[in-house]
Amino acid sequence: MAELLLELYSEEIPPQLQIAARSQIKIFIENTFKEEKIGFKELLVYSSPTRLTLFIKTLPKKLKLKLKKLKDPR
Repeated sequence: MAELLLELYSEEIPPQLQIAARSQIKIFIENTFKEEKIGFKELLVYSSPTRLTLFIKTLPKKLKLKLKKLKDPR
């Protein structure tokens, strides 16, 4: 099994907005993983005044995902 650590530098975001961002990113990642049928054991999100960190435990080592074609906004 694999793990994922994502750390976003967010110094310009006010600290109060970090709290909202922490819960929003957790919900977004959980929903996206469920839609793509990617299993994981635990998803942890942390924030500080300058960082937003996401840690996912026990991801599968290999994933089979369908490619999605994105349209140009023009």
